[in-house]
Formats: sequence, C-alpha cells, structure tokens
Amino acid sequence: MLPMSPAVFGQVFKWVDSEGRTQFSDRPQPDAQAVDLKGIGTPDSTEESRSVEGAAAQSLLGPYTAFEVVSPEANQTLRLAQQNLPVSLIIDPPLMPGHQLKLVMDSVPIAIDQAAATQMSLTDVPWGSHQFFAEIHDSKGAIIARTTPVRFHLRKPLPPGVLP
Repeated sequence: MLPMSPAVFGQVFKWVDSEGRTQFSDRPQPDAQAVDLKGIGTPDSTEESRSVEGAAAQSLLGPYTAFEVVSPEANQTLRLAQQNLPVSLIIDPPLMPGHQLKLVMDSVPIAIDQAAATQMSLTDVPWGSHQFFAEIHDSKGAIIARTTPVRFHLRKPLPPGVLP
C-alpha cells in the first residue's frame, strides 16, 4: 500500500446513524463531525499523531502475571437494549496495595467507583465502535501495567424477525 497525503482524501465526516453504526463520508451529514486526517497514511508520522492508542498497542504486565480485558471481547458486536457495557478484567495477583485501576475508552479516562473491581458496568456508552483498555497506576500515578486494547462495537438491538 502506498502512503497517501491527507490532501488526496479531501474532507471526511463521521457520524453515528439511527441504527447505531459509525458512518464516514466525504459529504457532510446532520450531526457529523469533521475527521482530522493529519498524519494518516504519511510515512513521517510524528509523536503528536501517535495517540494513547499507539502507546497502548502492547500490553504491559509490570509486577502482575496476568492483566487483560475478558469482556468485551476483541471485535465483538454487542446488541444491548440499554447503553450499559459489561466489563470484565483479569488481574493476577489481585490489585496490590498502593496501586489503582483506571479504565480508558476512546483515549478518554473513565472514572470508576471501585478501583479494585474486576467486574463492572459502564453506563451511557454511546452507540458505535470503541476502543477500550485498562491501566494500573502506582501511588505516584505512573503506569505500571496495561492491557492490550480491545476494539468493540455497541449497537442497538434488532427488531424481532430481523437478521443481522
């Protein structure tokens, strides 16, 4: 694949349709957001264009023998009646004293009520595709462990009799 300049693509717009699917187009739509194509497809991508996703591309176990996202599964499509996302993690050994669990979805940290919980439900998650990972921070806030990111898709339930 040849690298292409963002100028080749023109403007791209992103929105979530009435079925909860993320859509892209070169034509603006109601409630669409312009997508920043800076650094996409260029061989000289800068540190700025590498987001938290790039930093989180690999898992980091630190002092833990296991730390991973069990649910949602990679590339899983969830059709839920409500926008509540069930999340399950494995942390072995259990969270060590002075360590804190933090969740990140779409490069945005998510506050959780119980910093040591491995089973939780995130509420009001928007319909569409998302990337999720978890981190463990030490008492000074430094990241000492990170799960591999998981991309998943949250969709509205299908009406009865409609096949996916």
